[in-house]
Amino acid sequence: MTALFSELALMNLARFAAGLGHGLFLAVASSTAARLVGKARAATDVAIVFSGFTLAMAFGVPLSTYFGGVMDWRWVLMVIAFFGFLGFAGLLFGMKDPLKTEQPVHPLSSIKMLFEKALLKAASITLFAYAGAFVTYTYIAPFIAQITGEENGMVGVYMLLFGIFAAIGNLAGGKLTDRFSIRRANIALISMLALSSLLISWLGGSPILMKILVAVLGFFTFAIMPSLQAFLLQTAHWHNTSDSVAAGLNIAGFNLAIAFGSFAGSLVINHFGLAYVGTAGAVLSFIGLGVFVWLGRKG
Repeated sequence: MTALFSELALMNLARFAAGLGHGLFLAVASSTAARLVGKARAATDVAIVFSGFTLAMAFGVPLSTYFGGVMDWRWVLMVIAFFGFLGFAGLLFGMKDPLKTEQPVHPLSSIKMLFEKALLKAASITLFAYAGAFVTYTYIAPFIAQITGEENGMVGVYMLLFGIFAAIGNLAGGKLTDRFSIRRANIALISMLALSSLLISWLGGSPILMKILVAVLGFFTFAIMPSLQAFLLQTAHWHNTSDSVAAGLNIAGFNLAIAFGSFAGSLVINHFGLAYVGTAGAVLSFIGLGVFVWLGRKG
């Protein structure tokens, strides 16, 4: 029992360390990508950075799940660590002409910026919009099995559809944000995200429609990522705060949304039933949309 506890504690510690690296990398990489190309193509380049994340979801998750079932899980984690090392080497030796950094900011000033009211309000949009998405996504496997009536073996097909369209949506969201305004893109994309969650609750009993809706959910879940990041960076410019701090807050909002959405989904299931997770997700995403519109009118 003691040995099991120590192994679990070590695993959680390793997962925590990996999460720290994940959040730090996405924050710095997205803000750097935006500064490399300027405002005209900022959202598109941020989307390219995030496309690695979405492609990893599309292919890495099912592959690691498969190999975890046919070989020792330690070897699977070692392969994942190896790919992480390749990424580190690529950054170390591949970026010959690194971008000039922002004006150095004292650590205490950076902490103070984290509590800038305008940035916190902007990050709350990410929190609610993505919490809505993850209320639905977290419980999509039991929904498919119990509500849609599919066999457990079909869940992987749905996850693959979600991941593929997430990658497509991520790039499309960046293009749409650059082509239209940040405000228009966010209003349209968050609205469609909420609607896709709602339709899953209404029409998820049909296997054909459910496949389409899961793909649509994946598309809009990650289409809003570059548009929301662009909004946070825009807010940072308006209030003379650091791009990196703003990007970090957005990533923090995204990760908090996963936890909040999962917890909210469990409450919905316990009190109303599995069929209502999509409806609850739509409500949370619409709250995020309401905050966005409200901030736009105030600004």
